[in-house]
Amino acid sequence: MTSFHHQSGLKRQKKLSEEHKPKRKRISPEQFCLLTQLFQQTDTPSHELRERLATKLEMTNREVQVWFQNRRAKVNRARLQEQEKKVKFNYWSSSSSSSLSSACTSPLPHDLVFHPDVTPIDILATAAAYVQQWDEQEKKKRQETKRWRPWL
Repeated sequence: MTSFHHQSGLKRQKKLSEEHKPKRKRISPEQFCLLTQLFQQTDTPSHELRERLATKLEMTNREVQVWFQNRRAKVNRARLQEQEKKVKFNYWSSSSSSSLSSACTSPLPHDLVFHPDVTPIDILATAAAYVQQWDEQEKKKRQETKRWRPWL
C-alpha cells in the first residue's frame, strides 16, 4: 500500500516539474555562427569569456556553457567514429591476407611514424588492432602445427 502511494506521489512530482520546465530554446543562425567561430579558437572558454559572449548573444552563461559541452561531445563522438572506421579498415585489410609472409612484414608499433595530429587514443587503437592481428596469426600457426603429423 505504501509503495502505491509512493509511486503516485512520484508521478505527481514529475508532472509538476514538467509543467515548470522551460521550453527548449533554439539558437539563431547569428548566435550559432559566433559560437562556432569561438569554438574554433577555443573549445573551453573561460567563465569570463562565456559571460561576455552570453551578454553579446543575449543568452545565459549556462546556455553558452552547455552549448560548448555539447559541441565538444559532438566533436569527440565524430573523432571516435572516425578512429573506429580506421581501426576496422586496418584490421580487415591486414587480416585478409593470411600468409605468414605478411606477418613478417606487418609494421610493429615501434615502426609506425606518428604525425602531430595523432591522438593517444589513435595510438591505443592501432596497438589494439596490432595485438589482435598478432594473436590471430599465432592461433593459426598453432592450429597448423597441430595438423602436421609426419609419423602418421
